[in-house]
Amino acid sequence: MPFVITGATDGIGKEYAKELAKQGLNVVLISRTKEKLVAVTGEIENSYKVKTKWIVADFSKGKEIYEHIRQELTGIPVSILVNNVGRMYDYPDELCKQPENLLWDIININVGAVTLMSRLLIPEMKKQGKGAIVNISSGSELQPMPLMAVYAASKRYIKSLTLAMAQELSEYNIVVQCVTPMFLVTKMNQYSATIMKGNLLIPQVQTFTRSAVFTLGKTVETTGYWSHVITGATDGIGKEYAKELAKQGLNVVLISRTKEKLVAVTGEIENSYKVKTKWIVADFSKGKEIYEHIRQELTGIPVSILVNNVGRMYDYPDELCKQPENLLWDIININVGAVTLMSRLLIPEMKKQGKGAIVNISSGSELQPMPLMAVYAASKRYIKSLTLAMAQELSEYNIVVQCVTPMFLVTKMNQYSATIMKGNLLIPQVQTFTRSAVFTLGKTVETTGYWSHVITGATDGIGRGYAKELAKRGLNIVLISRSKEKLIATANEIENLYKTKTKWIVADFSKGKEIYKHIKQELLGIPVGILVNNVGRMYDYPDELCNQPEDLLWEIININIGAVTFMSRLVIPDMKKQRKGAIVNISSGTELQPAPLVAAYAATKSYIRSLSLAMECELHEYNITVQCVVPGFVVTKMNQFSESLQQSSFFSPPAETYTRWAVFTLGKTKETTGYWTHAIAYCLIKLFPEWLRIRVGHFLSKQLRTEYLITQAKRKIM
Repeated sequence: MPFVITGATDGIGKEYAKELAKQGLNVVLISRTKEKLVAVTGEIENSYKVKTKWIVADFSKGKEIYEHIRQELTGIPVSILVNNVGRMYDYPDELCKQPENLLWDIININVGAVTLMSRLLIPEMKKQGKGAIVNISSGSELQPMPLMAVYAASKRYIKSLTLAMAQELSEYNIVVQCVTPMFLVTKMNQYSATIMKGNLLIPQVQTFTRSAVFTLGKTVETTGYWSHVITGATDGIGKEYAKELAKQGLNVVLISRTKEKLVAVTGEIENSYKVKTKWIVADFSKGKEIYEHIRQELTGIPVSILVNNVGRMYDYPDELCKQPENLLWDIININVGAVTLMSRLLIPEMKKQGKGAIVNISSGSELQPMPLMAVYAASKRYIKSLTLAMAQELSEYNIVVQCVTPMFLVTKMNQYSATIMKGNLLIPQVQTFTRSAVFTLGKTVETTGYWSHVITGATDGIGRGYAKELAKRGLNIVLISRSKEKLIATANEIENLYKTKTKWIVADFSKGKEIYKHIKQELLGIPVGILVNNVGRMYDYPDELCNQPEDLLWEIININIGAVTFMSRLVIPDMKKQRKGAIVNISSGTELQPAPLVAAYAATKSYIRSLSLAMECELHEYNITVQCVVPGFVVTKMNQFSESLQQSSFFSPPAETYTRWAVFTLGKTKETTGYWTHAIAYCLIKLFPEWLRIRVGHFLSKQLRTEYLITQAKRKIM
């Protein structure tokens, strides 16, 4: 049976075509250049003796191309779809400096193609009772990326969409995989001569693709290539980090002193998660002598994540002078030496890659000096200090450095205490801790209090609530929405209640690119201090991606992704001139995990969070606050498909109540759920692993869909 590949004439797409053709599969190539398509199909037919077909399609054109593709694929029983086509910035730079047409290309290609191509082919795969969809994301989705904000956020959308689709389609025997490559030698990176040279950490695209294709059918997520190193990896936190990261499809290098345990743990990980492993025997208590051996063992392995977990504790609490001299040297060599020298070893290659992450495991004992555990606690304080300094040193290289500070856990390190080893609500099992660990460094966001603010989607729900709450504080307001009547009514209400100035702009964000010139003209001369990107579009009711109308999916993309991107791009230049401003982007609790039956909607909200955090970093030096608000259920018209969600409750407040709380957080935090019960729910939800959250979300969405369909059936009878 044949497979379809988008963006098939260069880079990853071309190599996927060749690798799959090697296995005897016929191929349909889709790209925008006829000459390249003819050349590549000829090469594949001559080399692998398979049938080929090519389709000329420029995905940057958006909605108009899919009927042509549909017609061309009629009668072809597609078994594999590789959504590879993508568009990158021409070079890294701030959002507001990127050409508008380029941003639309990125949205139509990176977001639109993966969504609409999947929607097009899923129905036939369901009829066949099998199939596979491979969505090519990027390592840029691992964290928001300043200077590549929209590109990285589009790749985060792909990951969220993929994991939701995987859950939606599992019952139909359709495999959905997210491939997350790091830097590769491809034309997409030709802006950088350094990347195009390639090295041990930046493989040729052929090498990468051979490894990536091997993972198809074995894991839902993969980087397609080697990935992370963990020290102290055979017990406790280290072992659980290895397992949690392996669940995400990341290959793993484990370092510990006991060969037998290393063999056992790597075997367990390979069998459970179908990833590659490597183990290195190294006793960090030996100090300086071991690092050359580790360096040699890691040669040729492009490490993207280092988890410095290995640690040594007192055998039991006691005075410094009573501790054995050898034990103190062990603590220094392991707790201090390992985090320092392992970081030093791997940072140079991460800097060449232009990205990476280092997670340093400290301890709650660093919070204050600890008599009877003096050296251990001081070593953990060293880790905290080192981590924060490294974070500053390495920020310009896009290397994330995070300090994790656990309190008491049930691990072998605490086996001197029977009380600790029993565990309780405050002393979790190490598996529970690791699943729920959040690796972010907090930062306070400043407020502006500037005179005027703009709100999109301003006539209902959260948008209207924000308008009123900010107007209470004496701020003038510009309301943007598609309904002139509602805008006039809302503007009059605000002027009468709060004695502030208002202006309204009629704009339908579902129309895409064409509306922003009008908005820009309307905002001329208005010094905008706050932008609230609230406008959003939801499914009419929960259902599978392939069952959603094509026009609705384009509305969701243009409204949820287009508006937050282009409204931000529009106001940022003047905020930078003013050296102050605030942008509030309204996401949704659905971004906490991929959400089957609302897959595209949830993925757009994941895009918003990624974009927000990247923008926050890009704009911090200009004193511009960027905040991401992640509400749970709120009683708004967006949830009107469900009568149960329209009833206010402890966890589902009215929009007015919600926004009173949310506005209070502006200037205090870069991320917020906006409401205290939502914060409780957020923390509880994050305690559970993502795979479980996806399944529970799938179940709840099915319940909501059933409720909607029953209600509609009753209305027809009446």
